[in-house]
Amino acid sequence: MKTKYPLRWDLSESTSTTSCKSELHLQSMLVQWFYTSYPEFRICTITGIRTSAQQKKQDEQKTEPLRTLLFHNLNNPKSVVEGAKLSSCGVVKGRQDMTLYVPRGQYHGLCIELKDLGERLKPEQIEVAEMLIKQGYCYEWVDNLNDAKQLIIDYLAL
Repeated sequence: MKTKYPLRWDLSESTSTTSCKSELHLQSMLVQWFYTSYPEFRICTITGIRTSAQQKKQDEQKTEPLRTLLFHNLNNPKSVVEGAKLSSCGVVKGRQDMTLYVPRGQYHGLCIELKDLGERLKPEQIEVAEMLIKQGYCYEWVDNLNDAKQLIIDYLAL
């Protein structure tokens, strides 16, 4: 599949959707799928009225991020120093990887922890999950793209 967005993984039928190269790959593919599947949850920036065909063409060539109500939670610092800085800004060890800020049924939103195939939740992740559930969030973890997609589909159907 050709896309105007560079550095994104191919979502064509030839790409395996049951296992991913890494947790980051899984997150990226899930965000891309969500962006194309649920346009009603895209975050759109109003850029004003276009005054010329040339300006419109330039705008179409710009690379825009995939912005939706499905957010990645930055919680994997690259170093101890970065980790200390992020902790002082409120990053919590054990926080889920993704959050869908769309209330459904009894839930305020959906918290998703994505794992590499076969991995389980760590104790600090279980602690955060229990707290979020008590606060009215749906919390689930998955280790493959198909389960992650189905989780979102089921949640949005509530």
